[in-house]
Amino acid sequence: MAARLQLKGFILSSLKVEGWTSTRKRFSGESDVHKLLNHANVVKLHTVVFPRGYSPIIITELLHCDLERYIKKSNSSPKIPNMKLICIALDVIQGLQYMHNLDPPVVHRDLATKNILLTVNGTAKIADMGVAKRFAAGCEMYASPMPGTPVYAAPEIYTVMRQFEMVR
Repeated sequence: MAARLQLKGFILSSLKVEGWTSTRKRFSGESDVHKLLNHANVVKLHTVVFPRGYSPIIITELLHCDLERYIKKSNSSPKIPNMKLICIALDVIQGLQYMHNLDPPVVHRDLATKNILLTVNGTAKIADMGVAKRFAAGCEMYASPMPGTPVYAAPEIYTVMRQFEMVR
């Protein structure tokens, strides 16, 4: 059976501003992280093409839609039935657990509904490793604040949250 592929293209205007070399470096970083990942709940990367003078093209497995679109298009109430919601959450948790348990660990840093893709059967897969970070062995796990979608960011990255004590 032939693999179904999906292309992720990028706007050429950003390429003109950044330059071909820096664009290639940025997307090489994303593909280097993504190539390490092999899990049922992480989108499979097939290849990245860097046509000289044009935007990079990331080729991944083809999936049905992202979670954001699924929620918007849903006519049911609630938007996602409880059992389906639990299945999606467990899929994402398993994908994150896999990434965090790698040596060195990989942290996604932009986990949002637009970056959770669903198969036609409803399996959730983590996508878009554009701001993901591999943490070098033996080094402190430090990353710049607010790399991804702020509304989905972990509360501990907000400086205002540091004044509160965690209660369990």
